[in-house]
Amino acid sequence: MLILLTACGSEQANEPEPVAQPAPVIIPTPAPAPTPIPPSSNITVTDPAARGVYGVGTTTTVIRIHTSNEGVKIDLQVTIWYPTSKDTGAPADTGKFPLIIFSHGASSAPNASSFLTEHLASHGFVVAAAQHPKAEQDKRGEAFSNRPAEVYAVVDYVIAQASTDGALLEGLIDDDRLGITGHSFGGLTTIALLGRADNRFKAGMPMAPGIRPFDEADVSDSITKVTVPIMFMMSGKDTLALYSNLSAAYATIPSSTQKYSLIFPNGTHLSYSNTCSSMCPPANTITQEAGHQLINTIGTAFFQVYLYERYDYEYYLYPNDDLANGEARVVKGDIP
Repeated sequence: MLILLTACGSEQANEPEPVAQPAPVIIPTPAPAPTPIPPSSNITVTDPAARGVYGVGTTTTVIRIHTSNEGVKIDLQVTIWYPTSKDTGAPADTGKFPLIIFSHGASSAPNASSFLTEHLASHGFVVAAAQHPKAEQDKRGEAFSNRPAEVYAVVDYVIAQASTDGALLEGLIDDDRLGITGHSFGGLTTIALLGRADNRFKAGMPMAPGIRPFDEADVSDSITKVTVPIMFMMSGKDTLALYSNLSAAYATIPSSTQKYSLIFPNGTHLSYSNTCSSMCPPANTITQEAGHQLINTIGTAFFQVYLYERYDYEYYLYPNDDLANGEARVVKGDIP
């Protein structure tokens, strides 16, 4: 809000002629939420909703790692999406790119949200995802305790490949710019890692972190320790990660943290996946296509700001209660 201070002349008789007053003093004050979106004509960045300037290459490998259980080794299949030249199909040679880890749901797969991982790669990010061991219902705690080691093993592998002569990813990774995202159980993984004392990620984007209630594996404690920028996505018609639980959890992120939320009032738990099942019937829910476009737009802009430090992309992160004609809301800070 701008407060305009002016002086009013007196109308009493015999008063001297009014003299010219100095220019009005404009005192800026913080704008109330929601902050109006600035004119789009001021934005000069690549549209994050559209496919990026790069082609996308994909490679898959298997790595052997130690789990949190001492002495136990497992094989992890790792899928990597990376920017390529659209002309040659070879890895892009325009510099080093940030690395983003994607962590899938309890019984899902690395390509479960490939609409997002491919989109991010086209905008200049390398994205890597492990095939986490299946998290059986009665062994969720053990599976969850192993996930940080699995994620960091993938990070270390990709960074090592970027430093290996002749490797496909040689010279491709900026290891000072690490981000993480994940869906459902992978959203829990994202939060747990962001709140750890040894967190290596500069920004994170949990999507419908699968909690009912929000207390799995001490994540309720981890979220209160998140200090890096976070984009928290949730859905109003999610029957697994209930909006009431997630919005309450979001409120516990410190107010000093750069925190955002993308809220789909008519979204479901699988609005963040490639495919849709009985959990997202077509009636009265957002379509997969509309949801994916908004996730790509907001997710790309978020990582552009906080991994590349391209602050023009903040335009897309401005609070907005009527995004895509009411299909979604963007919140910065606490949810009103």
